[in-house]
Amino acid sequence: MPPAIDREAREQAIYEAAMRLLNSSGPGALTLRNLAKELGGSIMLVTHIYPDRESLMKGITKHAIAEFDQDLDVITSAEDDRQRLRLLLEWMLPLSESDQ
Repeated sequence: MPPAIDREAREQAIYEAAMRLLNSSGPGALTLRNLAKELGGSIMLVTHIYPDRESLMKGITKHAIAEFDQDLDVITSAEDDRQRLRLLLEWMLPLSESDQ
């Protein structure tokens, strides 16, 4: 029997790897094969969760929207307008090498 996987953790790892690929090489590089290579394993790492490119794109979009919603909640929960503006600007601007 194959070992159980943590589906949430795997989806998050795939999302993070997809974002790295998109940032470094653009949308044309986002293939199941390249994604598996970025994850350091076989294509089964991806296809076990997302069997095809369409489901992969839907999954990435779902994660991006959830991440955006979390960020927006933080920004809008700030105490005053000045703090909300500061948080928004920090969110929008690449302040570190990893944000670019």
